Amino acid sequence: MSDSLAVEANDSTSDLAQEIEIKLVGAIEPLLRHPLLAGKDTCRRLEARYFDTADWRLSGSGASLRIRATGGRFEQTLKAADAPGAVVRSEWNVTAAGEAPTPGAFPKDAQARLAALLEDGALVQFATVKTDRTVRQVSWQDAEIELAFDNVLIEAGSRSGAFAEMELELKRGTLADLIALVQVLPLGPELQWSLVTKAQRAVSLASGLRTKALKAPPVSLPPGTTAEQGFQRIAWSCLAHLIANYRLVADAGDAEALHQCRVALRRLRAALSLFRLLVADDRFEALRRALRDTASVLGPARELDVLAAAVERHGEDDLPVDRLQALAEAIEKARVRAYDKAAQLLSGADFQQLLFATAHWIEAGAWREAAPAELRTMPVERFGADILRRRRRKLRKAARHLADMEVAERHRLRIQVKKLRYATDFLVDIARSDGKALRRTAFSDALSTLQDKLGALNDMNVDYGAHLPGLDSPPMHDLLQQLLAGQRKSEKKLLDAAVRAAAQAMTVRRFWPKD
Repeated sequence: MSDSLAVEANDSTSDLAQEIEIKLVGAIEPLLRHPLLAGKDTCRRLEARYFDTADWRLSGSGASLRIRATGGRFEQTLKAADAPGAVVRSEWNVTAAGEAPTPGAFPKDAQARLAALLEDGALVQFATVKTDRTVRQVSWQDAEIELAFDNVLIEAGSRSGAFAEMELELKRGTLADLIALVQVLPLGPELQWSLVTKAQRAVSLASGLRTKALKAPPVSLPPGTTAEQGFQRIAWSCLAHLIANYRLVADAGDAEALHQCRVALRRLRAALSLFRLLVADDRFEALRRALRDTASVLGPARELDVLAAAVERHGEDDLPVDRLQALAEAIEKARVRAYDKAAQLLSGADFQQLLFATAHWIEAGAWREAAPAELRTMPVERFGADILRRRRRKLRKAARHLADMEVAERHRLRIQVKKLRYATDFLVDIARSDGKALRRTAFSDALSTLQDKLGALNDMNVDYGAHLPGLDSPPMHDLLQQLLAGQRKSEKKLLDAAVRAAAQAMTVRRFWPKD
């Protein structure tokens, strides 16, 4: 079983116990009548008070502190995320004396964690969360699963909000069993995978702040991690990144969230490519195609965001005002259509099935049995070192000709750079000394600069009017080409910067282990 989905400590000794849980949000009432979820109901009312500092130090660090009242008993809980947007978290539960937090009641490690987060800030109550919970125990295949059907009301001052969710917690069996059960449920616009906690919803309501898109969380590969475990951790990180952002696109058309969804998909596809020798099985190519097809639907919306920014940044210098306005209006209409299409895909049943199919494959794909044992059990440092060595050698050879490359060749080089950069970020923990960590950072920074410069060069040479609906008419095509022609004045400067970044990346000394 993977240890990547959820890890929580549930007793006052702070010994970590594994808890595996999946949260579904939306229409849970039909699930109460679903034949596969039938069981004896236990109903109860939960009320929890949530606390933070006035400047949201806990929530800003991915942590939460609550006191829950159940049957006249008070329980104090601290939760702390191990990475932004991650599905791995630590949790400490202790009996509380009353309705006010008592940090000293926590074990010493939790006290230290809380003190570091608070930095002497005073705790104040900011919300009350009332939950009507129905609990069932069900059997599925070889697993025992606890279902919690929650109808939740959050009260924060004069604001309030209600929502429904179902939590499926694995009590016995494998994570793959749990995922398999979710896959047969009516997933789609009314029932979707979520990583958003009750605490995060309460903070959003109380603060009035809009939920922000999340960047990729760091990947932890502690000493002793095998190649198999390393791939699972990396793949789960990419999947969590996608799950953390897709609803912001579907619900609000958030441009940064759409960008992060595309990054998550690219990172996951890169992970498949980088670990291909280990994970290529009978479902490998189909999964890669499905991820690629999903990214292709999101692509036009992102391209139009970039194009709109380019018009705003350069348009006045290159086009008359009336023509500039016509172009901006055409781009905005195309953006609305592209975001509608992206939202429709991300809200649909096929996308939910792709999320869970990917998760199931990470946990129980044929690759875990088909791959040779010496590959699966190989230390991730050795496996990763081979990836980095081969990828950098290939990039070094290609980058020698960067100054003379055609547009298509530069685009292929950019893809190489992107995969090597993702590999460098995935494998951050294999640089296990300060000196190697500094070299890894320098290498990643140089690759990032090179990727950005190559991306800007690529944007200058995209024929947007040829493939973006609404911009393919001759007048719009001509306007776009005129605008891009103006931008190409800086092409030589960008190319020189890209050549320098490539040279800098190639001069960084090796930070991965020797053969």
